[in-house]
Amino acid sequence: MNLATNVDQLTMETTHKIETDNGPQWVKAPPLLDQLRVACKGISGSSQGGGSGTPAPLALSAYDLYLRIESVVFFQHGKFFPGVKHGSLEDSMKAWARVASVNDGPRKEAEQFTAEWVAAIEQVFQPAKPLVIDAPCPQCGELFYTAFEEDESRWKRCLTGHAFNGEAWVECGNCGSAWVGAEMHHLNAAINTPTR
Repeated sequence: MNLATNVDQLTMETTHKIETDNGPQWVKAPPLLDQLRVACKGISGSSQGGGSGTPAPLALSAYDLYLRIESVVFFQHGKFFPGVKHGSLEDSMKAWARVASVNDGPRKEAEQFTAEWVAAIEQVFQPAKPLVIDAPCPQCGELFYTAFEEDESRWKRCLTGHAFNGEAWVECGNCGSAWVGAEMHHLNAAINTPTR
C-alpha cells in the first residue's frame, strides 16, 4: 500500500466490502487509530464491570503500540515543522505524510512506518495467532496441556488471549474457562498474585 492509503486507514473512516448470506454489503469502519484508542481503554483501571484496576494484557499491548505511534509521529512532525506545536495525532500524521510524500527517502520511511502500524493495529483485533500468556490458569492451575493437531499431540500453554471484531477474551485450553471483557482484569490480578 502507499502512504496516502495507509494514512487514510489510520486517520479516516473507511468503507469495506464484506460477504454475507444475503450477498455483498458495504460497511464503514472507524479509523484504525480510533479503534486502537478503544482497545487502550482497559488500562485506565476503570473497567465497566468493576475490577482490580490492573490492565488486561491485550490493553497493555494496544497502549504500548499507541505510545510508539505517537512518539514517532510527534518526532517526525517536529523534524519537518521545527518550532511548530503539533496538533492531534491524526493532524500531525497527515502533515508529516504530506511533507514526506514530496521526497523519495522520507516518503519510503513514512510508508514503512504507517504500513507497519496498519498491520500491527489489525493484528490487535484479528491476530493470526492467539496471544500466548505465560502463566498457569487460575481455575485448573495448569501451565501446559496436550493439544491434538493434525493427528499429532503437542504441548501448548493453557492460557491464550484472542481478539476479534473489537471483542477480547482469554481462554484456557485445558479446562475451558474463559474471561471476557472486564473479567480479564480479574484474570490478570489472579495471574499476578504471588503463590505461597
